[in-house]
Parts: sequence; structure tokens; C-alpha cells
Amino acid sequence: ILVTALFLLNTCADAQTTHTIDLVAHWGGGPIAGLTVDDDILYFGRGAYLEIMDVADPAQPVSLASLITPARVQGIEKSGDYLYVANDCMGLTVVDVSMIENPFIVSSVILTGNVVRGNAVDIEVDGHIAYLASKGLGFHSVDVSDPANPVVLDGYGIGTKGAEAVKVFGRFALVQRWPYAVIFDVSDPKVDDLPLTIFS
Repeated sequence: ILVTALFLLNTCADAQTTHTIDLVAHWGGGPIAGLTVDDDILYFGRGAYLEIMDVADPAQPVSLASLITPARVQGIEKSGDYLYVANDCMGLTVVDVSMIENPFIVSSVILTGNVVRGNAVDIEVDGHIAYLASKGLGFHSVDVSDPANPVVLDGYGIGTKGAEAVKVFGRFALVQRWPYAVIFDVSDPKVDDLPLTIFS
């Protein structure tokens, strides 16, 4: 028992000395949302602005571009040369970032389907389908195979407060809505079937 205790103490001591958290840099400028990083490029929302920064040197991040979007930036997913933005009351906004210092909006689409308009707060892109969580409503699927012409496939209402977050894993999507989560089968991106499971 003593040997085991000493081993655990040593292990904990090693963990404490080798795993530290150090502040490298910070910047202000308003509430930050929707952080995502790809190849040393940081994308994030600051109110309605989409900000793009080079963080190759994390101690000295460099601003590359700033683009105003139709509404508050809530969530961001990058796929190829495009950013897919959960854009609050304006639904989904697609931004071309192929020229990183000159991003531009390609398209925008309001969330519709079997439910009314809502505020997009989170997004995940899987292949050519974007899945969005929307407050006030619920869960939406959007075909983004042509980024210039996104097509809302369907929507599913989740209570009166809607959804707060979405995560796709395999053929399923986990959608969080306080105080529970719902799992959908999204093997067919039209999500008009009842959810498989509700966690409360």
C-alpha cells in the first residue's frame, strides 16, 4: 500500500510540474464568440464582425481582415475555402476566405422549414450539410454543396427556447437544449422524424 501511495504521489507531482497553463497573449475589443482555428489562422466573431487573425506567433497575433456580417456572429465552421457562420437572426451566412485578407460574403439564408424563423447560435458542417442550432426554434439542416446557393432542407422545433448547441458524430447529431439533449439520426439530412433519444 505504501509503495502504491508513493507511486501515486510521484505521478501527481510529475503531472503538476509538466502541465502548466501560461498566458501568452490577449486582446480586447468586445465580446468574442465562435472561435475556430485552421493552419495558424484564427477566425472569431466580435458582435456582427467576423475577425481573422494570424496566430503563427501566438504572442503577437496579427489582424488580417475584418468583415461585417448581417447579424451577430455566434458560431463558425470552416470547410475548404469557406466559413459557415451561425449568424443569429439572419440564419446561415457563407463567407469566402480563399483570399484571406479579402473575405467576402457569398450567400445568406434565413432558417425555415417546419418551424418559423429563429436565431442561429451554433453550427457544425459535415460533408455538404450544415447543421444549425437555433434559439427560439430548434435544429436545422442546410445543403451547402453549392456555397453560393445554400438550401434549407428541414427544421425541427425543440421546445419554446429552441436549441443551444449541436455536435455531429457519425450518422447522429446531438442537440443541446437546457435542461436536456436530443439525438437525431441525420443519415438522411431531412430531419423531420422524431428524435431518437431525449436526455433530461
